[in-house]
Amino acid sequence: MSKRSHVVFLIAVLSLIAQDVAVFAAQAAASKTVIVAVDMSISSQGFKDQYREWTGKIIERLNEGDAIVLIKIMEASQGGGGTSVNESVTLSRIPADMQNNELIKEKVRRKREEELVAKRTQVAKKVEDYLKTQKSSAKRSEIMGAIAAAGKIFRQYGKQKSVLVVFSDMVEDSSLYNFEKLKLTEKKTREIIDNEKSRKAYPNLSGVKVLVVAPSTMNDARYTEITNFWLAYFRGAGAVFERDDYTNMLAAFNE
Repeated sequence: MSKRSHVVFLIAVLSLIAQDVAVFAAQAAASKTVIVAVDMSISSQGFKDQYREWTGKIIERLNEGDAIVLIKIMEASQGGGGTSVNESVTLSRIPADMQNNELIKEKVRRKREEELVAKRTQVAKKVEDYLKTQKSSAKRSEIMGAIAAAGKIFRQYGKQKSVLVVFSDMVEDSSLYNFEKLKLTEKKTREIIDNEKSRKAYPNLSGVKVLVVAPSTMNDARYTEITNFWLAYFRGAGAVFERDDYTNMLAAFNE
């Protein structure tokens, strides 16, 4: 091999290695933590099948480096009701000394695809088994406590992207607030948020993408009142949350 050909060959090899490194770096940089907060109170007992189906759509979007955590909304949710599913996606990597071996790279690529499918299936089975065995027996639903717990979990993971998905009718019923009895005017909303801040219970959700899926039979006026409260609550906490992010079903998960 001539000196010129040798240089061209080395450049080609280094280029391939750089491409692979760039792909892995991009995957790592795009990694996300998804926290799914599931309402386990009596008021949500008829929605378990939907919760399982919607969580399945989230699991289908998990990729390398992602983490998914399932927490419960129930009475005294400040601790998140306990993390019920806590999984991270880790896949095989191409050995550093095999970066220019196309046969090895193809084998690893196929193995990674198989591992990803297996991991998604494993997580889906864990979620299904958990939701099947859980009884919706809590008489109250401390939604704010679960959200505060989610904020702390996000900081533990430190992924580039954080997504909070809440499955609940969003009717807070705790020792402090009972939305069934409260008229959630703008003034009352400010009072609640200010009180949460004074209690140091208001979450830091800076940059967190929030999706609320609230299956409900409440009338339109009440639904709008509840929606407006949570819009103010999440936005005040720094979350990325638009009115269209508050729906009654999860048609797709594109985060």
